[in-house]
Amino acid sequence: MKIDDAIEKFRKGSFEADFIQISIQQDIKVKPLMLIGAGLFRQDETGQIKLKCYAKASSERDSVDLLNNQFNRRSGELFTDEDYFNIQAIDVSNNKWVCERTLISKSWSMPLSAGAIRCPLRFGPCCR
Repeated sequence: MKIDDAIEKFRKGSFEADFIQISIQQDIKVKPLMLIGAGLFRQDETGQIKLKCYAKASSERDSVDLLNNQFNRRSGELFTDEDYFNIQAIDVSNNKWVCERTLISKSWSMPLSAGAIRCPLRFGPCCR
């Protein structure tokens, strides 16, 4: 998708882009969790751009760690660096999209090898 097309669709409230590869990596230096899959960015009825990725963990250990991180959170607790993820996506025209330090929502399937990742994307200094 060309940038002019993307801007026009965003203005009309109909932005949607398909991605052949989306990499979602935990924003930590030592042993970050990594998810890879295909998916899309879609503008919802409020104008927010959201990501949906059908991801596969790079290892079964990463799947277990993702679930443990999700279930060990308590209401009202502040987010730590390991709660944030960096996203790199390649669209069908081979353009690279990047969004850094994003909170994600995980919906993981059994067996623990694949799941759906959803999150809102904030455009600004973190995305390009």
